[in-house]
Amino acid sequence: MTTPFKAPAWQGATVAVLASGPSLTQEVADSVKHLPRIAVRRAFRLAPDADLVLALDGPPNFGFWAESEGFAGIRVCGVECDLDAMYANIPHERATLGPGHQIEVRNNGLAAIRLAAMCGAAKIVLIGFDPEPFAHFYGAADSDWDKYPGLTKGLAALCAELRAKGVEVEGDPKPAAVLDALPDYTNPDDTAALIDLIASINPLTVAEFGCNAGRTAAAILRAVPSITSYIGVDAEQGHQTTLTAQRNEVPVHPGVLAADDPRFHLVTRPRGTFDLLPADLPQCDAVFIDGDHSRDGVLNDYALAKAIVQPGGVIVFHDDNGRADMQVTETLAELRAGGANIEHVDGTWLAYERISAPKRKARNV
Repeated sequence: MTTPFKAPAWQGATVAVLASGPSLTQEVADSVKHLPRIAVRRAFRLAPDADLVLALDGPPNFGFWAESEGFAGIRVCGVECDLDAMYANIPHERATLGPGHQIEVRNNGLAAIRLAAMCGAAKIVLIGFDPEPFAHFYGAADSDWDKYPGLTKGLAALCAELRAKGVEVEGDPKPAAVLDALPDYTNPDDTAALIDLIASINPLTVAEFGCNAGRTAAAILRAVPSITSYIGVDAEQGHQTTLTAQRNEVPVHPGVLAADDPRFHLVTRPRGTFDLLPADLPQCDAVFIDGDHSRDGVLNDYALAKAIVQPGGVIVFHDDNGRADMQVTETLAELRAGGANIEHVDGTWLAYERISAPKRKARNV
């Protein structure tokens, strides 16, 4: 019968997690023999002296448990069952497949990463993680059950979460599918125009109000090398947006696609920018506003941006498209009527205002 899992003394250690993707070779597996190691299911074939081997499902598990009976280290199972192993209660991971479409992901590799963190690892080295195409170093996937959506997104989200908690993660794959599969609220033409606007001022510090999964932030950071600091702001899970049309846009893992860039800094608050003051943010050269699209949201974000954007900088708005279920266009028209020099970018959903130095009052002489 399984017994409760007892964590090894790995506090502050570097731990290697060996998955069974095609990139796992004997040479690669041997390269981390000096580290504490967790083997994911049949990865133990190339690391028979690993500290732990983990499989979430109980027996027979396609013959895995019978095959691993001679394993000298600790066998860890994700369910309580009649098995000579330890039981670890490892939570499922969550992944966002699209707007309003979130799933739970139950995967041995992700569970092994989570287990390494639970054991106190300060750094986790990923070996053999090849989620696309899904296969193993010993051949095809065991069954169609292994081929499910959410693995790539779940891996990216888990790594970003751990990094945000101070755990260093090395070696996670970053296939294009990570970028392609997450929600995209800015079309390619808008992104290109946005990058041109921001790059035109050679900014050092940029903020984005409503960074969502970080797709736009990642694109800007790649394209504008002058940036030294990028602040992504978003609301925390559970926040209810003002507009019904945006209820599915609160991200599960804000900033995940930009989290690997050391210039990216995530700021979350229960209500996003509604809970921020100018003093909470640095002076910026550019601010991209793409958060709450209600009138109150646009006015709040504009006031916040005006307070932190330096002379010579730029404020850019998204979703200036006249949609009836959004209030961006009508609110920008209201701001123009009040004297704001906001211009629409033809052929896009963008609008912008360049911030000039305040005019000096003439002195009487």
